[in-house]
Amino acid sequence: MKGLYIFSLIFLVGLFFSRGTPLFVDDERALLDFVNNLPHSRFLNWNVYSSVCNNWTGVTCSEDGSRVIAVRLPGVGFHGPIPPNTLSRLSALQILSLRSNGITGTFPSDFYNLKYLSFLYLQFNKFSGPLPSNFSVWKNLTILNLSNNAFNGSIPYSISNLTQLGALNLANNSLSGEIPDLHLPNLQQLNLSNNNLTGIVPKSLQNFPSFVFTGNNVSLVNSTRPGSPVFPPSNQPNPKSNNAGKLNETALLGIIVAGCVLGLIGFTFLLLVCCLRRRAEDGFMGKLEKGEMSPEKAISRSQDANNRLFFFEGCNYSFDLEDLLRASAEVLGKGTFGMAYK
Repeated sequence: MKGLYIFSLIFLVGLFFSRGTPLFVDDERALLDFVNNLPHSRFLNWNVYSSVCNNWTGVTCSEDGSRVIAVRLPGVGFHGPIPPNTLSRLSALQILSLRSNGITGTFPSDFYNLKYLSFLYLQFNKFSGPLPSNFSVWKNLTILNLSNNAFNGSIPYSISNLTQLGALNLANNSLSGEIPDLHLPNLQQLNLSNNNLTGIVPKSLQNFPSFVFTGNNVSLVNSTRPGSPVFPPSNQPNPKSNNAGKLNETALLGIIVAGCVLGLIGFTFLLLVCCLRRRAEDGFMGKLEKGEMSPEKAISRSQDANNRLFFFEGCNYSFDLEDLLRASAEVLGKGTFGMAYK
């Protein structure tokens, strides 16, 4: 009987440690409360009969299996606001990705409890309202992506306290006001495009290309000469060389077009001359046949056209000028119409 008692005690202790600490049990309940109170279209295999760390979709635990450190649920089909006091109970959470869903409502205020959060992806949802006023609680935040939502209000200056931040994306929202002077030494990626921001881009962000500010009513100012625009980074081609290249290409194209036009005009002129000459010859023959031209003119023109002579008054013979020259010994005389031969 005593042996059975000891065996039962060992079994219970082993079962206790196999499931982890009570803190892990609280993480499990927090996840179940979250998924059971937020409608979603995609099936999730979350239940109390399977291991959270080994079987639950999108859940990653720490090495010792005691805490949930990552929740990745993109495109699950969530719609509606995040239930309060659910995900915020995952106090060891480092990565949270709920992108590409239909989550509505404001930014969860109880996310301030997630002090170890390093990566936050909430883009492509339907969040609205202002951004959190105090980002200082997330000192480990490395990537913050809140783009493609409906957040409004100003950009909190407290973002400048995120010294570990390497990527900030607030594009495609309805943020307004001026851009704060964010001194973020590790910031490598920035996108504030397509908002309602105004004013001048602060000096701390002028090293970024201009397209990260497009879709706003902001201006870029050089740090040495106020009022002059900030140009893209130095790896961009020289604008003067581009203009010169474009000018040379334009001039060459103009020369080619002009040459084609002149050639076409010349060809048209030659064609017109040929047509007029042909029409003149046709007119001459027509007038001659109709009797509209005198024989004197006909003979004078015929001497200029292929050395042919024409005889009238019913003569059925025609001779070349060369034939007549060879028969010069039979000249009868010279009259009004030229020389007559026998």
